[in-house]
Amino acid sequence: MKDLVFLYAIIAIDKNSDDKAKIIKEIKDINNTHPYTMTRALERINNSLTTKKFNRNEFLLFVNYYELKNQERFCYTLMNDGKPRYYYSQQAIDFIIGEYVKDPENIIQNLKKKLKDGNKKS
Repeated sequence: MKDLVFLYAIIAIDKNSDDKAKIIKEIKDINNTHPYTMTRALERINNSLTTKKFNRNEFLLFVNYYELKNQERFCYTLMNDGKPRYYYSQQAIDFIIGEYVKDPENIIQNLKKKLKDGNKKS
């Protein structure tokens, strides 16, 4: 049997550094926290709404306007072969449904207009 070699690194945290790192406090399984691809998220949304069926473009309106891809609680980005793949949480689905039901008649047109005008919700 070959000898096992253990490698470790010692790091120091410098708040003035340009290099960014994240301290992992707990390991989370994204299959549990962010199990939905866009297609599966759309299925869940459409199963919850009785009067409207969302399509990919409308889903992306919400993602882009509310910058869901930049919020860890809503979206996890997996880099695979240099290409990002996005996985969404149940919180993202609930958020989109919640925003939609506030103004189902106008929200799609309002989001399109706001994005066209260069506005995003932060």
